[in-house]
Amino acid sequence: MKKIIICLLLVFSLLLITGCKKENKPLEVVKSDLQDGNKFNVYLENNDRIIYLSSSLKEVYYYDGSKMRLKEYIKKTWQTMDDSIKHITDLLTLENTIKDGGTKIYSSMEYDMKLIECNRINYKRDIYIGDYNLDYDINLICNR
Repeated sequence: MKKIIICLLLVFSLLLITGCKKENKPLEVVKSDLQDGNKFNVYLENNDRIIYLSSSLKEVYYYDGSKMRLKEYIKKTWQTMDDSIKHITDLLTLENTIKDGGTKIYSSMEYDMKLIECNRINYKRDIYIGDYNLDYDINLICNR
């Protein structure tokens, strides 16, 4: 009986040490109460690029040691906006590349996110973020 108790204590201790703690995903999408995800609001303006957030989303968080809003992560880190966006798109799957200059569409069911990175011949380089089910017309979005 004593051996069983000691074994149970050891197993319990190992579980505590090796990772019973909750792991944060690197991205968290918080949805809003609005249902029309095809309306976009300016989320962040940075030099020649604008990031738009779908009205169906309330906020996007990025975990880089601590939880921070995506716009804070982009503005406050030492890297460029392109580097910050690459960290996000590295977590998503490249769904499609449009032959309009290189617009890319990324998505992830796991993070419930779709990201459209416009790269038009006319130098339109804006970014649109919505939930995974975002219904979009690439010509309307990237020609705003």
